[in-house]
Amino acid sequence: ERHPEILNRYLGSVAPHSDVRVALNTLLGQEGLLVYVPENVVLERPIQLVNIMNAGGPIMAVRRVLVVIGKNAKAQMLVCDHTQNAQNNFLVNQVVEIVAEANAHFDYYDIEESTEKTRRTTAHYVKQASGSNVLLNGITLTNGITRNDFVVSVDGEGAETHLYGMAIEGGTQQIDNYTHISHNVGHCKSNELFKYVLDEQSTGGFTGRILVAEGANKVEAYQSNRNVVATATAKIHTKPQLEIYCDDVKCSHGTAIGQLDQDAIFYQQRRGTHHADASLYERRNRQCAYGIAQESIAALGGKTLLRPATPMQRLQQQLPRSGERREVRKNRDNNRSRRENNSTKKTINRCQRY
Repeated sequence: ERHPEILNRYLGSVAPHSDVRVALNTLLGQEGLLVYVPENVVLERPIQLVNIMNAGGPIMAVRRVLVVIGKNAKAQMLVCDHTQNAQNNFLVNQVVEIVAEANAHFDYYDIEESTEKTRRTTAHYVKQASGSNVLLNGITLTNGITRNDFVVSVDGEGAETHLYGMAIEGGTQQIDNYTHISHNVGHCKSNELFKYVLDEQSTGGFTGRILVAEGANKVEAYQSNRNVVATATAKIHTKPQLEIYCDDVKCSHGTAIGQLDQDAIFYQQRRGTHHADASLYERRNRQCAYGIAQESIAALGGKTLLRPATPMQRLQQQLPRSGERREVRKNRDNNRSRRENNSTKKTINRCQRY
């Protein structure tokens, strides 16, 4: 009601109706959010959007988010998805449109922490003008079946795109990320990194595409997908792609799939972490998962977005602190010294008897 001209100008201009999910979202839209940051406005604190699914029966939520960052404006936004009733089936259809005007800076973080009966599909569409800087970071911690799309159109020279993603999956969870960055003009940059940790019977999918249009010279575009498959029953499907129509560019893409370092696991088992101890075994997996995901977490920029602990901070809090490790090591050394002293006393006693 306050900015009808913004809605009329931008709503539906980035997300095409040729995408069936966008068409369905437009048809069945239940609620929406407009975030408008005018020109030259710098937000000192981030915007937080918390979506909580809770109902007595199966429910479908259709959401639409439109973000417009004006010229020379700066903002951060954190979106958290949660479900409270693990027994119900939830379906989420969400479309996010982001418009970054000239020299705008915008960081967008999406964190899903739902249940195994949640089905979630989210389409992110981004349009960047010259000199703009956009960071997208999608983190999936717990879910049922999730499909995330990140479609970025770079339409101005000097623009930068940073696209990151991370998923830690277990059980029968499924995660699928699709990315498409189109460099329609030259002299722009993009950096893309997605990391997966798959355990038990979980399944992951990644399809990434970077398009460099004809005449878009001096483009720098990098894409990487790294995956750890912790069990023989977990699966990963990955397909990085480059489509380049000019020669004067710097581009690379690649993927890697591996298992947990057996030497590192053996190192921890030597220090008391065994399969027989479920709590220690789970802690060991969290340590490995956090270490693998550290690069994606670092993409948060080292900034505390919110005063309450974020899910990744809670994951880090579950790991033993350095002081706790020192205390455990000290107790172990004291026990060893006592055993050695007792052994020495027994030897002396035997010698005295002789």
